[in-house]
Amino acid sequence: MIVGVDFGKHIGLAYAVGSMAVPYCTVNCIKEAASKIIEKKATFLIIGWPLLLNGKEGEQCLLTKQMLDELLKFCNLPYKLQDERFSSRFVGKNHVNKDEHAHSAAWILQTYLNVGK
Repeated sequence: MIVGVDFGKHIGLAYAVGSMAVPYCTVNCIKEAASKIIEKKATFLIIGWPLLLNGKEGEQCLLTKQMLDELLKFCNLPYKLQDERFSSRFVGKNHVNKDEHAHSAAWILQTYLNVGK
């Protein structure tokens, strides 16, 4: 099972059903995310990688890496970083509804499923 992760103030999770990404849930902490990932019997993670518009790594990448390192302490799984520069635009985040993080995770995962393999 492939699980997509969108790190931020809230953590969005999605999972793959065949070649389709499905929003799963939004959680509030790393430990809760790890629990949900284990619950889904994940074997591989796709991590949203917040590159700057110019394609370079910025401060958000550092924060994401720190959160990823913490997550891997609970569920040590192989992973791939997936460019998420335009996930907010496509998902339409307005930071009012935290469930949108699960939809962002689905967009990140779907991008991987479409072109990232």
